[in-house]
Amino acid sequence: MKKFTLFLFLLSCVVTIELTGQESRSKWSVGGSWSFAKDDETVILNSDFALDVDISIGYRIKERFLIGLRPEYNYELLKHYFNWDPKGEESRDNAYALGLFGRYYLPVSPKWQFFLDMNIGYKYIFTKGYWERQGGEEFINYGLGLDFFITKKIAIETLFTLNAEEIFPLRGPLYFNGKYDLKIGFQYFFQPFRSPKF
Repeated sequence: MKKFTLFLFLLSCVVTIELTGQESRSKWSVGGSWSFAKDDETVILNSDFALDVDISIGYRIKERFLIGLRPEYNYELLKHYFNWDPKGEESRDNAYALGLFGRYYLPVSPKWQFFLDMNIGYKYIFTKGYWERQGGEEFINYGLGLDFFITKKIAIETLFTLNAEEIFPLRGPLYFNGKYDLKIGFQYFFQPFRSPKF
């Protein structure tokens, strides 16, 4: 898992460096984010540790509206409790996802930009340990984020999301899995996001 996480981080850095040399009027953007989480225990199951890493490749179709692709990797350590056994049993999830995202920026100031984010896609999960399974499921994430522009083109960002799974009627009813994420990352815009006054 550490090697794969390092690979994704290096890939995001390489993509950023490679695309920096493109024409400055390009409407493309690239970014990456990661999050760590530890959920509260439930009666029979809880997520003891979770790591999410993603890369986003976006295209600005309007001044404040982006669409794009977001590949993602998720690792989750699950603990199963039976008969109130305090030790429990462990399983590990490795999930690979690809989503389509849309993002709308709300003007605040030249340096600070709030944004609304929605990501919809499909992920495939491999679970090993006490509980073994593999299969795919649809997902949708709603988020509110904040970009802080350290230059005209580079922003450090945070994104708070609420996650839902199995959203399509053929797979089952919409339900929220109770997972909230706070992601930290960056965005690089090949064309300055606003006029270069700042």
